[in-house]
Amino acid sequence: MPAFKVLIVGAGPVSLVAGHCLAHAGIDFEILERQDDFDLNVGASTALWPESARILDQLGLLEEARTLRIPYHSKVCIHSDGSLISRSRMLEAVEELHGHPWMLFHRGDLVDLLRRRLPESSGRIHTGKAVQSIQTTDENATLTCADGTTHTGSMILGIDGVNSTVRRLMTPKLKSTSTGMNMKTSYVGLYGHSAFIPGGAMEEGCFYETHGPDITFQVGVAAPVDRCYFGCFKRLPQPITSTNATQKTFTEAEKDAFAASLADVHTTTTLTLRDLYSRAQWTHMAYIEEGIADSWFSDRIVLAGDAAHRMTPNAGLGLNCGIQSVVVLVNHLRRLLLQQPEPGSEALMGVFRAYEATRRKPATEMVKVSATAMRAPAWRNQVWRFVDQYVLPRIGGDMVVLSGSVFRLVLYGS
Repeated sequence: MPAFKVLIVGAGPVSLVAGHCLAHAGIDFEILERQDDFDLNVGASTALWPESARILDQLGLLEEARTLRIPYHSKVCIHSDGSLISRSRMLEAVEELHGHPWMLFHRGDLVDLLRRRLPESSGRIHTGKAVQSIQTTDENATLTCADGTTHTGSMILGIDGVNSTVRRLMTPKLKSTSTGMNMKTSYVGLYGHSAFIPGGAMEEGCFYETHGPDITFQVGVAAPVDRCYFGCFKRLPQPITSTNATQKTFTEAEKDAFAASLADVHTTTTLTLRDLYSRAQWTHMAYIEEGIADSWFSDRIVLAGDAAHRMTPNAGLGLNCGIQSVVVLVNHLRRLLLQQPEPGSEALMGVFRAYEATRRKPATEMVKVSATAMRAPAWRNQVWRFVDQYVLPRIGGDMVVLSGSVFRLVLYGS
């Protein structure tokens, strides 16, 4: 019988970290990606918190990752008119407090590192593989792709994003009333990266966050590269609960109109969104879903990353939550395979059950913390407006938030 093999659907950062973990555990795998190639210019910035930096350290990737990170020293919070709310050295303090750094990357740089350092990556990653169907037996699982090819392995790990094909195909197999993923969408976001503006208008190594009624912006000014990264978020008049509605692809005209509606909002103390958007080199607009999948596994299929737990991006926890999930899953899987090299479906589902039991609660908490990180600077209610403007700046601002104590004071609202 062939050796145990994991078929990973999706080739984003979480999938690639899963590949590294499996390789270190001595477990065979293949990665199937829907896109025809890797466009490393696509994507804005992505963050790794200390718990994920520690995983890179264990995988032997941290030192090279440090050379690719975008150095930051300060976080500056401003009003929409550019006036100062607070300034902190939160980003530098993370490593002092936790032993590993907070690191921000251009997404393409992180993907390139993870793919390039993956053992035998050329034979393990297959592009142009849009999954159409899944068949499972007690011995294996088979994926059929749109190009007519089939791929058979021992299990399927779906890390294919919030609109997961694997989750959609898995849901009918569940012996329950599960609808897949109950999501709420309260915000829309415009992401991008643009050319650096010289002359002192941008402070290199500074991370700006704009606070205001129903909007919040984040802008990271890279040093020493000539680029800055931005995310502009706005609350919708009414939350959207239809998954089909949130899968909308925004046109260039719609992105331009959205940017124009917020053009005069400050992104730094001296620059506005108009200044950044007019110099944009890449942009993307999307609805921002939040939610947890009803079930994370069935038969020989299991979910991780945004396919299982989706959160708002402000706190930069989505990638980190996905990495923690795949680490837990691989650890459980390795323990099983040491005892049963050819496990049946029931034994595998025991691993999946333990994985979900371990990760559901912390993932749910991360969704809630991320929700607060979106709603607090967007002044979702008068309590947050008061706390943000008058309390946090006087008690240490983001340094206090970093401790986690403030998040416990606020309920998760719409």
